[in-house]
Amino acid sequence: MFLLCVIRARAAVLLFSWTAGVMYSTLFTMPYLLVAHYHATGMWNSEGGGCSEERGLGTDVAVVSSCVFVAQLLVSVLMGLAVKASGSTAAVVAVAAALAAAAAVSATKITYLDL
Repeated sequence: MFLLCVIRARAAVLLFSWTAGVMYSTLFTMPYLLVAHYHATGMWNSEGGGCSEERGLGTDVAVVSSCVFVAQLLVSVLMGLAVKASGSTAAVVAVAAALAAAAAVSATKITYLDL
């Protein structure tokens, strides 16, 4: 994403834009796989160290969906401020690159399907 901001050529857009697709596919796949895995292995019940409240898979999927879409809403609202402050639409890609790096760092703290 950062290279899209730095290199301003059509070939770079075609070459690097697949990373956005990988990011979106991961964003809309991994959280739900993790929720299903946590429920299947009992990591969210009282024996697995989670809370003692009974809740179903549907409730947790709804919470994850809400988090994903609230995050998108916040980024969309803040993106206008970034473009106005920088005076260029390249700020969208630069902010996306910074947030993707932050997400990659925080993703190292998650248990990924016994990996």
